[in-house]
Amino acid sequence: MNNPPKISIYATVYNNGAVVENSINSIIKQFKSFRYDFEFVIVDNFSTDGTYEILQKFVKKYKNFKVIQMKCTKGVGRTVAYRNTIGAYTFYVDLDTIYLPGFSRLVYKILSKYKTNSIFPFGFMDRKTADSVIPWKDMNTYEDLEFSARAVKNGLKVFLLPITISKNYIITGNRDRRYAKGKIKLLKRLYRNTVYGIKGRGTANFEGIRERYTGLQRLFVYLVLIGMKLSRDEIFKYSDFRSNLEYLKRNEILLNPKDFGVDNRYWFYYIQSRFLDLETVNALLSKHLKMGFNKITLLRNGLILVYTDKIDKQLFDYLLKFYQNY
Repeated sequence: MNNPPKISIYATVYNNGAVVENSINSIIKQFKSFRYDFEFVIVDNFSTDGTYEILQKFVKKYKNFKVIQMKCTKGVGRTVAYRNTIGAYTFYVDLDTIYLPGFSRLVYKILSKYKTNSIFPFGFMDRKTADSVIPWKDMNTYEDLEFSARAVKNGLKVFLLPITISKNYIITGNRDRRYAKGKIKLLKRLYRNTVYGIKGRGTANFEGIRERYTGLQRLFVYLVLIGMKLSRDEIFKYSDFRSNLEYLKRNEILLNPKDFGVDNRYWFYYIQSRFLDLETVNALLSKHLKMGFNKITLLRNGLILVYTDKIDKQLFDYLLKFYQNY
């Protein structure tokens, strides 16, 4: 495409100094016309590890690169970042992630197939559609699930492309430790994330907790849910299904990677089978097998991995390690 419409990329970041420069470069360097046809807006949550200073290097290098500092959750930060963009099309990225070769081709392919009132992978939307569904909720986790379920409820088409074209920087252990230093701050963050999880999953009753948690963790989440109900804290439940995840998986539209020119080595999808009814799981498996996925791996944590025999071994080893700790 010689003259693509201007595209806005937006993101939030907090204490990702170890990876943020490589993450941004993995995006920018794939778009040869980045300086002219794109803009990049980032909200930094007052990072303390040098992240902000790294971002300033990009501000000095690119006139179309903007950084805003404010204390906020990921959801609020995404809203602020988006509202400071002007592009005809927009999508968001995570900056603890490295984007693999082919990401830019995929973005242009999505652009060529885009129709209004639709949400494509990476939250790719035109401005009219984005304005109809943004703001994001004030959450740090499960904000993507809530966002997509709410979009479906509002009549938008939500598309899923079953591929992996990025790698997370941290794939094992407690990722919150880099955000909250000290036991008290970490416990507070874990409590808030539990609240966000209940809100985003639409867990309005104890059945949903029994399905997901065991032992002392289940008891803790029970108590959190009781506290939320007593304080009348809003839970974002958008259907009569057991969860927003089940509602979303019944309604999102699965895209075929072949139609987007994605190499087979990136074809990968995970099914959260323990959180879905058997009918939904079987339907998802059937759709993927018909597309050309021909390998299945079952994990002990209740995930089903679906991929092809041509997937890159290094990428698959990463994915296996990542989802075993999911």
